[in-house]
Amino acid sequence: MERREEGGEGIRLTPAPGQGDPTDLAGEEASDWHQRVIDFMGQPRDPLSVLEFIGKMLSKFDCPMVEFTKRMADLEEDAATGNAPKTMRSNDLLPVSVASVGLFLRGKDERLRNWVLKVVEIYNYHALGGKAKLPAKQLTPSQELMVTRLCEVGMRICHHGGTVSTLSEGQKELATAKFDYSGEPVQYMQELEAAVLAKGW
Repeated sequence: MERREEGGEGIRLTPAPGQGDPTDLAGEEASDWHQRVIDFMGQPRDPLSVLEFIGKMLSKFDCPMVEFTKRMADLEEDAATGNAPKTMRSNDLLPVSVASVGLFLRGKDERLRNWVLKVVEIYNYHALGGKAKLPAKQLTPSQELMVTRLCEVGMRICHHGGTVSTLSEGQKELATAKFDYSGEPVQYMQELEAAVLAKGW
């Protein structure tokens, strides 16, 4: 079981004594993650906690995007010590310096900050086609606006309140859905009335 705590950062779910942090994926093997997801989604979660959990999971995958984000981080770290290649000419929007975004978001809720950083990493990955290049260190006005808007999205998610459906609730809802032969869900806009259809023929 878990308890809710209220503080300056709002309501967040915390593990009951002796259970440990359900979002702590340190040392987890990929083969164990499916059970960790089942355990995590077995309890009601606020939306930002779910986004945070997904972000932590993404960083664990052995995939091109994770390698890209690590390489980008290495480039920015090298740039801070003067050992990096020449900085890219600043584009108006992408790519964005993740380190500079982190500084720009100082003082924000840690979960919100981490979520925005993860979204920025995904944007960079798609903008550069998975090829890591050192971005300009200084954020442009357009980049600052983009980060601010992302932050506002996360804040709206926080202030909206409520919880994401648990796994069992989602399974029940899915079990009532009908699918066509291609696997796509069949959506009924309204019930058909035979008398009305007959007039149309």
